Amino acid sequence: MPHTPVRSRSSQDGEPAFGCTSGTSVRGAAWVCVAGELNLMTAPRLEQSVRQATGRARLVVVDLRGLTRVDAAGVGALVSASRSARREGRRLVFVRGPRQVDRLLALTGAASAVETIDLATGEPTVLALLHIARRDRAHSPARARSPRRAGERPSELPLPV
Repeated sequence: MPHTPVRSRSSQDGEPAFGCTSGTSVRGAAWVCVAGELNLMTAPRLEQSVRQATGRARLVVVDLRGLTRVDAAGVGALVSASRSARREGRRLVFVRGPRQVDRLLALTGAASAVETIDLATGEPTVLALLHIARRDRAHSPARARSPRRAGERPSELPLPV
């Protein structure tokens, strides 16, 4: 599972500390982990990382747990990335971040515009792929109506290997 780090700049460069790390599973799903401050200065780097990930995968998980601060521009970048992914036939799912991030998403109404999932502290981001697959199967009407027959292979899940 290759990881692609995006260089993080520190506040010594005149910009807030921010970084992205991304990777792709062998099943074609991707993830982007973000850390630091997501704001007007750093939002373009998040957008670039998400654009690259959605260019190579239909399902992309963006882990927000490493964020320390988000402003309105950061919220706008998250919503914009989610909408762009949907337009391109991709799925973008955010791992719920710190309480401050959640609160800002709720206050701005952006929480209803993005898909989120919870992961416990310390759980690897790629585990979100398993949770998404399980959640999708549980909510799939087709799966509920047609149980698997003997000898039939289960559908492929976007799981990391």
